[in-house]
Amino acid sequence: MKYGISVYFMLIFLTFTTSSANVEAHRLSNKCEQKIQRNYVKYNNKMFKDVLNSYRDLNKENDNDNIIYFTSQGLFDIKVLLGKREKQLDSLYKYFEGGSRGDRRLYFFNGDPNLSYLLYKDTSSRNVMVKLKRTDKGWIKIDKDVKAGKKIEFINPKCADEKAHF
Repeated sequence: MKYGISVYFMLIFLTFTTSSANVEAHRLSNKCEQKIQRNYVKYNNKMFKDVLNSYRDLNKENDNDNIIYFTSQGLFDIKVLLGKREKQLDSLYKYFEGGSRGDRRLYFFNGDPNLSYLLYKDTSSRNVMVKLKRTDKGWIKIDKDVKAGKKIEFINPKCADEKAHF
């Protein structure tokens, strides 16, 4: 009930504020957007440093040159390059769904193209590893492990061109 009332008042508020002639759309400068993007990259790298520290045994050969990872955007880019649907690639998308803090990454360690590990930090800041195996029908989950992780906050930079929206 309280949720419904809150949504109702939020809709009324948005209706009046967006229809006002005095409210103009605010867009951040390119410089500010670049600052935010750089901070997001730093944030993501800190997160994955923590996640990878939880699963150190994945890189058995300790060979950082043979570590490859893909994000959901990387998989989409491959799909565009192929110009068609591909069963193996399409079977991976479902593992990128759901809430997470930062990106999810699909890692391949030690040169094995038939075994991959989806690593991410869940919304409770726990480190998650989903072990996937390639089959003729696509990628399947064969194991999942969740470990305690560090809570890492995203630092939103202050930009000189930021204005109040209201």
